Amino acid sequence: MLRFAIALLPLAFVTLAGCSDGGFDGTITLNADSFSPKSATVDAGDEVHFEVASGTHTVTIHMVGDPTTTLKLDQSVSAGDDAHFTFAAAGTYHVWCKLHGTMTSGMAMVVTVE
Repeated sequence: MLRFAIALLPLAFVTLAGCSDGGFDGTITLNADSFSPKSATVDAGDEVHFEVASGTHTVTIHMVGDPTTTLKLDQSVSAGDDAHFTFAAAGTYHVWCKLHGTMTSGMAMVVTVE
């Protein structure tokens, strides 16, 4: 039995390597006062869709540690609208709504790009 278990061990690693990071499908929903999910991990070059379920918001994106402090996106959106952003470079990005929060509190989230 031990030989059988040892023989299957490499197969278990291959199966786990194919698992995604929590099932993130590339869409972030803006609700009345929050983002869903609260954080996401994507690959460099991935486009993320921000869909507004209710209210009027901004999708404001800033790369953490960016010395130019340039906003990567600052778009106003309302219920039924969406915004798209391609995270081209690896790093950590703050995403927030300027109407309902700040870069790090209130209606805010973090996207990690690998």
